[in-house]
Order: sequence, then structure tokens, then C-alpha cells
Amino acid sequence: MPDISATLMTQFTHLIFLLFIFLIIPVLALLTGIDASRRGRTAVEVILWVLLTALVFFIGVPLYLFWGRKPPAGEKQRSI
Repeated sequence: MPDISATLMTQFTHLIFLLFIFLIIPVLALLTGIDASRRGRTAVEVILWVLLTALVFFIGVPLYLFWGRKPPAGEKQRSI
């Protein structure tokens, strides 16, 4: 019988990971880009911050799919 607390903790860890990758980092990057534009930075710097957001997104998806979805220790991985 699987340990329910370990399963819940794994799901909670995945939720935190997803929030960090897909919400916190892109929002911080966009806010920094907006702040840079208000401080008179060039359009190139603002565009670089937006590209950073896209880069984080496209690195975050493979990281989650290939590294973050491993089953807890002692559980077999389900085949699709």
C-alpha cells in the first residue's frame, strides 16, 4: 500500500515546481522588463527580458516532463 503522505508531498512538490517555473519566474521577468522601460532603458533590453521569459518557459516544460514526473520511491511507474 502506498504511503499517502509521500504521494501528497510529491504532488505538492510538483505544484510548487510548476508555480515557480510557469508563474513566478515569467512574472518577475516581465515586471523587470516593464520597470526597465519606465527607467528609460532601450527597447532591446525590454525585448531581452521578454525573451528570457520565453526561454524559461521552454526550458521549464521539458524539465517538468522528464525530471519532475518521476513516481515516489517504492511505486511502479504506470505505462500509458
